[in-house]
Amino acid sequence: MPPNIFLNSELLKESSKVSDLLNLEAEKERIVHALSGLSEHKTIGLIGKHGSGKSTLLHQVIQSHPKYNWISFDAWQFPNKNELWDAFCLKIADHFGMLDMMRAKIDGEMSHQAEKPETDTHFTIKKWDELVKGIPTSRTYQFFEIVKHLISGSKKPVIFVIEDADRAGDAGLQFIETLHYFLSETTFDQIASAFVLVGSESYSKNLSSYTKSLDILHFFEPKHKTLKSFFDGILDLSIYKVNEKLPSQQLSSFFLYLMQKHDYFNLRLMKSILRRANESYTKLVYQGFTPDPRLVILAETSHFITISEKPDAQMTYDAIKEQGAIKQQPFVALATSIIGNVRSIHDEYGQLLAYRPSDIKLVDAGAHPTFEIWKSDYSGPDQGKGLFTKKYYFDISDEY
Repeated sequence: MPPNIFLNSELLKESSKVSDLLNLEAEKERIVHALSGLSEHKTIGLIGKHGSGKSTLLHQVIQSHPKYNWISFDAWQFPNKNELWDAFCLKIADHFGMLDMMRAKIDGEMSHQAEKPETDTHFTIKKWDELVKGIPTSRTYQFFEIVKHLISGSKKPVIFVIEDADRAGDAGLQFIETLHYFLSETTFDQIASAFVLVGSESYSKNLSSYTKSLDILHFFEPKHKTLKSFFDGILDLSIYKVNEKLPSQQLSSFFLYLMQKHDYFNLRLMKSILRRANESYTKLVYQGFTPDPRLVILAETSHFITISEKPDAQMTYDAIKEQGAIKQQPFVALATSIIGNVRSIHDEYGQLLAYRPSDIKLVDAGAHPTFEIWKSDYSGPDQGKGLFTKKYYFDISDEY
């Protein structure tokens, strides 16, 4: 097995179906409360930044509430309205075990089925056949008939989870509006509602459309006080030569600061950075180095943070390489917390840690080979020059 920073890399995958290490319990209770009040057909909007954890939250709710028939649909895969409704019908059919029969009807393999006594299944297949052969003006009505029939046959309330419709452009917005009309105006033999996950930017930009199509709004704005439980759950602490609590606390405070300071910095980006850092760590170990995982993560994060808020500002990674030193916050604070063995990138007054008297300079790997970051020796040639770390964190070879 290759060298690995993490105990379980599966938890860093781009998937909502991972363990909740982010402590979303308060947000989860809000969703559960909304579910408990569903006595009629509603379209519920879950509004939040892309990558903030909306899908993960809904997955946790789904796992703990099997009394509903949950049907998840990713609308981003389909570029126009007709394809959205085709795929939506097939997704529902798949959930209720009828997908193969509907596909067979399309392929002409069930041409004689309609001659048999009509069951619920044959009714749906017949309507699907009419839809496939129908003219565009009748398609919406035919879609409604099929979906209504499938929902009415469910033994449990049906909850749709519609993801990324806002990223499907105008077709996605029209799909949500039509779905809302269908759920609110149709009489079912079973409760049917929908959760629609919407990015904050799309919601602001298309407010009039969402006002018409969403009955209930939940704004998902998790206020993470700490990410320590997340890092406790994924870090392999056996590779650190320090107090086992320190790495989780240091990285938690570092990433929490970035999330609070930058609107675009979210959980999805953080996981992507950690995956990249793991690959870089493996390369460095195979090249014969003994890197500190926290410094690998620091270097990878610097690819995504600019040195200022200006539109054309330089990336921190490039600035560090060019200057031969780490001068930018919060990177200085993380490095300083590592050398000082303190648990946070902030001091007791809430200010970012800063090392004095000078910057954290980059040196070749041969210098101080037993340390990855160190203070200068007051009696040696580097007297008074501050902190040092290895260049290779910012110049990783593509070769193993």
